[in-house]
Amino acid sequence: LSSVQGWERNPERVWGWYLWRHYLVADVQPNAGHRAIADWQQHPEVTAVTVITQNVDDLHERAGSTAVHHLHGSLFEFRCARCGMPYTE
Repeated sequence: LSSVQGWERNPERVWGWYLWRHYLVADVQPNAGHRAIADWQQHPEVTAVTVITQNVDDLHERAGSTAVHHLHGSLFEFRCARCGMPYTE
């Protein structure tokens, strides 16, 4: 499901799977580790810290982290499969 080939074979199935995951994690709250990293970024001596994560759940952002880079994308940033433009309502 989580591949270009899966998307090309059955985009509706893959889209449904990602939406299911999106709604599952929407109610999850950041844990103490997410909050600690967000707090750490607020210290003047570490202001250049960037969070690089392979998580797709946006828990770092919800904990207050800034400058977060997602290696595998985000379940909360929808983009057009053809042109890559962000989807906005």
